[in-house]
Amino acid sequence: MKHFADLIAFLNHFQDQLNWNEIIQTTKVYKLHKQLVVDFRLLKKHFNYSIPRNIETELVSYPEAQKVEQLIEDYWNKSAH
Repeated sequence: MKHFADLIAFLNHFQDQLNWNEIIQTTKVYKLHKQLVVDFRLLKKHFNYSIPRNIETELVSYPEAQKVEQLIEDYWNKSAH
């Protein structure tokens, strides 16, 4: 949860300076796109965080992230792998 709190603080401070289209493309190059989508799904769901429109589009176009999100939530609930 600390990482999410840090991410929210970072986004609150720097979000206006971020180029989300570039970030999305970079995550695809470095094979981090799924992680980006899952992280923002969790931010939206558990922290009611308003996410950028570009990321919202990615959430809709990447439904496979729901399975990873569920694995993470199961881990949080059971505190075991």
